[in-house]
Amino acid sequence: MGLVFKTASDNHHTNVSALLEAAGYPHARVFDLSIRRHEQRAGLARVLGTSEQTVRALAHTEIRSTRALRTVRFLDAEVPDYDLTFRWRRISPATLQAEPFHRAAWTHRLLPFCPHSLELLLDTCPACGAKLDWFRAEGLTRCGRKGCDARLDGDSQLCLEENIDAYRRMAALAAPRDAARVASEQVGELKRCEPGAMFELGWRLARIVNLDLTPRNEGGKLSPQRIVATLATADDLLTGWPSRLPALLRDRLGRDGTSVSLAQLKELRRMVSAIGSWPQIAEVIRTTYPELVATGRQALRHLAPNIMTGSQAAKVARITPRLFAQVKRAGPLATVTLSGTERAFADFEQSVVAELEAAKRGSVPINAVVEELGIAQHGIEQLIVGGLLEQERNTVLRALYPQMRVTSSSVDALIAELNARGSAQSSGEEVPLKHAVKALAGEKPWGAIIASMLDGAIRYRIAPGTGRLLHRVRIDVASVPNLARLSFDRADHPEFEFAGHMTKRDAEEALNLVSGILPMALREELGRRETSPLQVTDIQRIARIRISPAEICARTALGARKLPEFLKRSDFRRVGAAGWVRSEIEPLLRAKPPP
Repeated sequence: MGLVFKTASDNHHTNVSALLEAAGYPHARVFDLSIRRHEQRAGLARVLGTSEQTVRALAHTEIRSTRALRTVRFLDAEVPDYDLTFRWRRISPATLQAEPFHRAAWTHRLLPFCPHSLELLLDTCPACGAKLDWFRAEGLTRCGRKGCDARLDGDSQLCLEENIDAYRRMAALAAPRDAARVASEQVGELKRCEPGAMFELGWRLARIVNLDLTPRNEGGKLSPQRIVATLATADDLLTGWPSRLPALLRDRLGRDGTSVSLAQLKELRRMVSAIGSWPQIAEVIRTTYPELVATGRQALRHLAPNIMTGSQAAKVARITPRLFAQVKRAGPLATVTLSGTERAFADFEQSVVAELEAAKRGSVPINAVVEELGIAQHGIEQLIVGGLLEQERNTVLRALYPQMRVTSSSVDALIAELNARGSAQSSGEEVPLKHAVKALAGEKPWGAIIASMLDGAIRYRIAPGTGRLLHRVRIDVASVPNLARLSFDRADHPEFEFAGHMTKRDAEEALNLVSGILPMALREELGRRETSPLQVTDIQRIARIRISPAEICARTALGARKLPEFLKRSDFRRVGAAGWVRSEIEPLLRAKPPP
């Protein structure tokens, strides 16, 4: 179009209509003449006074045409036709001052700055602001509307200094004059690419790295700064080929997480599989990065070696695959990738799995602590509330094992402190702690008892042996009255999630009954056969209305195995296996001096 414009101007035509009409074109539609409407090429050559071969060389002939991609010849490169603009003329005033002729590179929409002067290209007159077109033929250096000199000096915007070298290298690919020389400067697979394909490869990969989802045919509408930033990234990728792309993807994965990386990998696969993909570019990508154009899960594992499959994660976490699959479906375990519908396949970050394994290895279920200490589960809950034990709060572990867990370190620390603070030798008359607590009705305040042992309010000694720890504890008789002043109420700790059930052994402790009597007492009090686990509310109700022989003996004479004589002679009789009516017996026990 520049040749038509120049010929019209040199022959003092005010516009290009007469030349196009003489060449046989039906109307003067100049903005797409360079890439379409070649049917009158011979007539146009005759009017312009040149050979048809010259016109053919200057026209952008079609190279390939598919439903989604049409490329044309542009200098020594192959470019998509939507990257070229002919509707409006773009100029660099500084370059026109030096040499007053139009540069082909100015028509490339992804080159917003002149490759020579690095000045922002203008499509409006710097003097009057009128649009510069190819229709009015006032000369290349003048505005077509008012004839203004378009070479006026002004405050031109220049390309940022740090991007100059990268911009010029990319401009040499977009508008090359010597394709062989450009190809010789490339490395590896890029040597086989023609310049336009290399430019397109760099541009598309840069958009993937930056996760720029602007449609490809609208790239020319981006701001000049954004285009130059994309070209700088493209140059970085091409000069650092082929290792630079995986490095940038890994860096983005570390900063923004897997969701961004999966989106990037999806766009990369589209480059090689989508309709309208550039065959030469697709082949380079497949050859150079076969692992990155695989499935999203495989590509992500290549970028991040710390990502593992579900079966690998189950082995690392030391969990059965079946149990691991259950927690994966439940959702608390964060997945990196998830695919499949009927059967879900997921990958996991190694750090998340390692955290799960560490939490599992560093914690024990509450029933293991119950066995080691020899107290009820409710006692362990009290120790957690009181800060003497630490609850394991890993959400994944809690989903795997519904039973509460506590950290092993807190259990070891509590046992070590109990052993350290206990007396080495007996200081006088002693009574086993497990017998002394029978004087307390209902659930025992183990949290307050152990806290009193540690602060010295209850003097104790731990007998040697291998049994449960608190079963080997002996306390001074003088400390026994302190037990009656200790208590614990669940209602005081509404933020803690207490268990709503208890085992039969815990019920035996709460009701002060032996294992052989408990089933009979439960049938009598509840009116039905109750199996473990038992409801806490049911056991608490029984403890409020019944008092067992063991509690009566502990409150009248420590270590006694027989009921007191005053109770045998009274008119109150035992109502069942659970014992006597508490409201009737309590006045008698309060009237009797404590042991």
